[in-house]
Amino acid sequence: MKISNRFRYGLTALLGLAIVGYFIAANWTWIRAEYSVRQLRNATDQNERRTHIQSLLALNDPGFEKILSFLRTNDRTICALIAKELPTTASDRNRIVALLTILPECDQAGCEAILSAMPELINNPDPELIELTIKALACGFQSSTRAKVLAVRLAAHPALNQTELLVPMLLDPVPEVRIAALTTIGTAGDSSIISDEELFRWMSDPDPTVRSVCLAVLESRGRSLEEIDLGRRLKHPKPEERLQLLMDLSRETQRDIGPWLERLGHDPEPAVRAGAARVACERKLLYSDWVDELARNDPSATVRLVATYHRRKASGLIEPVRFEK
Repeated sequence: MKISNRFRYGLTALLGLAIVGYFIAANWTWIRAEYSVRQLRNATDQNERRTHIQSLLALNDPGFEKILSFLRTNDRTICALIAKELPTTASDRNRIVALLTILPECDQAGCEAILSAMPELINNPDPELIELTIKALACGFQSSTRAKVLAVRLAAHPALNQTELLVPMLLDPVPEVRIAALTTIGTAGDSSIISDEELFRWMSDPDPTVRSVCLAVLESRGRSLEEIDLGRRLKHPKPEERLQLLMDLSRETQRDIGPWLERLGHDPEPAVRAGAARVACERKLLYSDWVDELARNDPSATVRLVATYHRRKASGLIEPVRFEK
């Protein structure tokens, strides 16, 4: 029986439609994900964007892969919206692992988005998640200012306990990061992170807010305003300020100046170390073995000479010079 061309064309069309239908059915999730991506990129309203992000998250792996792709870009607006929708429950563990895994590949906006969601991500104490999160912190410390601030706050999270990472951030050139590090250290309430004496140097920070936060942290540790001022001068970056502190201590009669002189005896400036040795000997302080150490082993020959001279003089081994009339 001869098949007409019309029938043949109709059969071919049906077969084509069947193939197209099968392709669409098999790739429907992927097609919807592509559509949502296009809509998200073209959207101008925040609520509309959030709706498309939620649609992508609801499309299982194809949709979530698109979310990960957005996080690898530096689109701050979309990444910030994604951060508010990221999965944080134990049932989303695989997605959380994926987020932490791609963080090193993300630009600043994506890094900030993931870090901002991490306090919720790490509420479930999973060893693998904790390990990935600690690696993520390292990325945050190398990213934007906001990422650094977020990483600083996360470092003290009880599940992570990475407070030793806070101290290097005190040296960050951006005041906002130094403020975050000091605030987190103060909130942690653990003086083993950094000693009071080390903290004194930030009392001379060029940023007034950093100085105010440092003052609050030191006061929370029981330091008086007088002690804090002495500590500020002790760690002042200008040697002349430390020398002036030395002169003021030499006239002090109401306090034990020994501990402060000993600290000045370890000053990086040779003139300050030599002056500390002289004042300690002239005041005949007890427990000043550090002066003997300066006399024997100080790297500066001048300091060794000055410390030796005043130590011998204090011991009565050097007679004062007399002039005949």
